[in-house]
Amino acid sequence: MLNKFFLSAICACAIAISGCHSDAESVNKDKVPDLSASSLYQTAKASMADSNYSKARQYLEALDTRYPFGEYTDQVQLDL
Repeated sequence: MLNKFFLSAICACAIAISGCHSDAESVNKDKVPDLSASSLYQTAKASMADSNYSKARQYLEALDTRYPFGEYTDQVQLDL
């Protein structure tokens, strides 16, 4: 009975530890570079024109997050 408890506890700890693991590269990896609002919007528009909608969405979401009260706010919401 005690062996089953310890085995269960060890398995639970192993799962918890492996679930919390992340490397520094994946944590600090930002897919969208730090650009101005107009550069972000122009890149998003160019991506939409090239039918690269996933990239356009990433840039529009970054623009919306970084500049929530900027001049592109309304248009970003429409484009998303």
